[in-house]
Amino acid sequence: MTAKATSIRLRQAFEMAELGFRLMRQSLRRRFPNATEAAIREKYAKWITGRPPISGTDLKVISVCPRRQTSPPPTTRRARRAS
Repeated sequence: MTAKATSIRLRQAFEMAELGFRLMRQSLRRRFPNATEAAIREKYAKWITGRPPISGTDLKVISVCPRRQTSPPPTTRRARRAS
């Protein structure tokens, strides 16, 4: 990969991270519509600082949003009838 391609990817990663941070702030404002800006800043700071440190040994996948419970996909095979 060329240096130019690397710099483009790095810039895109920073832009996506910034967008994610903005989306989290908007999410907090929607979830807490009556909260003051100071309360939103506090919740946002708690979210940011509650993240685990990232290193080569302790990198973990964490979910920002809880996953919805979904039912398993329908089976494509028909069950055999007992004779």
